Amino acid sequence: MNTNISFQIIGNVIVISNNPDNISINSLKEIIDSNNINKIKIINYSDNLLEKVLRELIIDNISNIIIEVNEGNNDLKKIEKDIRSLNKNYSKYIKEYKVKIIIHYSNEYKYNNFLKEINFKLLTSIIIFIIVFSSLYIGINYYKQYLDVNKINSTMKNIENIYNKIDNTTSTTTTNQLNVSTSISPIKTTEVLNIPINYLQYNRMFDELTKLNSDTIGWIRINNTKINYPVVQYKDNKYYLNHDFNKDKNKLGWIFMDYRNNPDNLDYNTIIYGHNMRQGLMFGTIKNMFNKSWYTNNDNLTFEFSTDSNYRKWRIFSIYKIDETSNYLKTNFDSKQEYKNFINIITNRSVFDFNYVVEDDDKIITLSTCYGNGVRHVIHAVLIEDLIKK
Repeated sequence: MNTNISFQIIGNVIVISNNPDNISINSLKEIIDSNNINKIKIINYSDNLLEKVLRELIIDNISNIIIEVNEGNNDLKKIEKDIRSLNKNYSKYIKEYKVKIIIHYSNEYKYNNFLKEINFKLLTSIIIFIIVFSSLYIGINYYKQYLDVNKINSTMKNIENIYNKIDNTTSTTTTNQLNVSTSISPIKTTEVLNIPINYLQYNRMFDELTKLNSDTIGWIRINNTKINYPVVQYKDNKYYLNHDFNKDKNKLGWIFMDYRNNPDNLDYNTIIYGHNMRQGLMFGTIKNMFNKSWYTNNDNLTFEFSTDSNYRKWRIFSIYKIDETSNYLKTNFDSKQEYKNFINIITNRSVFDFNYVVEDDDKIITLSTCYGNGVRHVIHAVLIEDLIKK
């Protein structure tokens, strides 16, 4: 052996603790064999010393040895780097002779690293929990929304069946017909317009709807949207935010009139609310009314909102987005001047000039739905036709 190393034997461990520059022993193999050595411990580290010890093991074909490098008072980053390099350069020998190069960490390092590990594991656990919980929460919500949508579709299918039954049993030519420029069919929105209204059919439809829900006060239908629903009214403006037409709990809610409004003897401003649902249900297609191609089409500007006692047509004169506020939700006014000022304000807000003048004795309707966080989509229309059916 060409290299001599000064060492100390403690049990079956060789401890090298001298200055690595003063190296002095004769035969490493002989010492290891005679003392049943299974570990070589380096106290004062140098890459020169570590590699020399490893090379001596290779020269003497020594197997099943652990080389342990002390971390205390040494450069840990350098030790780790050198060990990676040696494991790579001498990988064949290390693997064949089952030699391991490890680091002995000080108690201080173990304590500090333990705290870091605990914090890391805790942070990891928290992140995993948040991800799992969020995924579960989103999944449950999607499933609940799926069930809610199915409820709405089932309700509308039931209403459609009622209409079809009435349609098949009612003559399309009765003494109560009047020729007006729209269809009263609440379901068949794809029918050609300008067909006569059958008032008997219309009244029977409302009779059936009120049997299903006594809160029914009307029907709203807007061309080239999915807005085609019976309208309800409750004693407050909260109930139908999370209840459907069957009065079942439902996050999609229903289309409802402001509790302050009178559906028969109209207030100056009749307000109707509905959720903006991504599936296009309720007022989910009001956003489409803000497309220029929609609001510049005159056929879309007149829509129907009728009650059991009156058939009513309305013409849009203002559409806009606005931050959440209640200043457009006023139903009555103390004077004509106050009402006129109100009309001027909401008309000037419009994203498009519909070139329609609303008089101070006109009645209007307001459709309101949420659009994103704290923003509302608002549609205003003026009453242009009011036919009493009874």
